[in-house]
Amino acid sequence: RSGMVKSWCDVAVIDEGLWRELILVAGRKRNVTLPPGIPGSTPEERLNHYIHDLREGIELLFPSDSLRYALTRASDTEDILLQFLRNTSRLDINWGDADDDRRSQDDNEDRRRDPTD
Repeated sequence: RSGMVKSWCDVAVIDEGLWRELILVAGRKRNVTLPPGIPGSTPEERLNHYIHDLREGIELLFPSDSLRYALTRASDTEDILLQFLRNTSRLDINWGDADDDRRSQDDNEDRRRDPTD
């Protein structure tokens, strides 16, 4: 859909149904095929796996936008949370790796130690 994606994080709002539509249209109009190695015994299974993998990667790359989109679309999201999301459009969630954080803290402590110890 032309003009829908203006920045990379906009792909976070493309749900599985729209991905399916985009891929199928691209396949018909431009003879686009799924990459080799996608698991599945039928074309439908392969497409489902591919879409799932796309969404999973997008959620890892754009966690804030993905979470915001999922929460605003869920029927059971509390009004107070929806209001919070509307008022914090620049909220950024960093899904940092705990091991990386620990290593970083260890490195900082090593630098603070007296080198003569």
